[in-house]
Amino acid sequence: MNCKISNPVRCGSLLVALLFSVCPGHAQEVTARLDGTVRDTAGAVVPGAALSARNVSTGVATTGASDPSGNYVFPSLAAGTYTLSVEKQGFATRVITGITLEVAQKATVDLTLSVGQVNQTVTVEATAPLVDSTSASMGTVVNQQSILDLPLNLRRTGALALVVPGTIDTRNRSLTSANENGSGFNDNSYGGSGGRSSSNLILIDGMISRALNNGGFANALAGGWELSGIITFQSGFPFTVLSSQDFSNTASRSPRPDRVCNGAGPQTVAEWFDVNCFTTDALAQALANGTPRFGNSGRNILIGPGLQEWDISAIKHNQITERMNLEFRAEFFNLFNHPNFGTPGTVIGTSTAGQITSAGSPRDIQFGLKLKF
Repeated sequence: MNCKISNPVRCGSLLVALLFSVCPGHAQEVTARLDGTVRDTAGAVVPGAALSARNVSTGVATTGASDPSGNYVFPSLAAGTYTLSVEKQGFATRVITGITLEVAQKATVDLTLSVGQVNQTVTVEATAPLVDSTSASMGTVVNQQSILDLPLNLRRTGALALVVPGTIDTRNRSLTSANENGSGFNDNSYGGSGGRSSSNLILIDGMISRALNNGGFANALAGGWELSGIITFQSGFPFTVLSSQDFSNTASRSPRPDRVCNGAGPQTVAEWFDVNCFTTDALAQALANGTPRFGNSGRNILIGPGLQEWDISAIKHNQITERMNLEFRAEFFNLFNHPNFGTPGTVIGTSTAGQITSAGSPRDIQFGLKLKF
């Protein structure tokens, strides 16, 4: 069941419409539609007639013309009272006053022109109810006076939905649950034509209103969030200490020195390992004596710095209308700005041996907005 509530201060009426499941789904509307056919007294259609629908309250006039079949349509008129006029050369101008349109109403007003001069005006007051022959929707309009006169406990305007025939209060019934309480402006729960209260949709001036525990005001702040991320904790990679020269006389591309002690250091940026534990003096002497050899330092005997990184994404979905959604996205790479150091210098005999001279990316924050409609 869809419930549409228009602001009584703005439109002077409240519309509660029940759209049953047999009707095809469509976007909710906060305006009205007015259409019809222009004919002459003989019943022939009158194409090209100029029409004007003027809002009595605002004075705003919307113009149009009848098509070759004599049909006209004003697809989006604000709710209110209108004066409709039509004129065509060779016919007297016809004016219909007092046409009242409610929110989401689809009204049909057919016009008949009589022969005469354009400056002649025939004025008719609309008295018959406007019929929508294009929709199977059922609804009830509660006018402004009824809103003021009807007793409403704690001004819960959603209770006005219960005046619609076939609508029942579903609190404490099997058709509802604790999270299906309708609008954030009331705590009424109701269903129509046997439907569940969870199928209700309440619009106030075109904006979706939900219960405080299922949307509404609280949802604007705490609801609609989506949080995801990648958290990485990784130990350091092993690395090999190298010498700056090949003392084995084998053209080795990764010559290693001699290891004379453990080699573990204070693991600081300035000194990750103890370079004094690695030497090439004996290797140089052996090469000079004509007995070149490999260094005794093994491969991957030391461990480099570890990795700790928090990459977090936060997305907030803001439902503006039923068809429009504003998505806010915030992405944090290395959220806590943890320094992730690179591998220290591994070549003995160079100025950077044992020192860390590189690091991973610092904290990076990105924001984005996406409008979906």
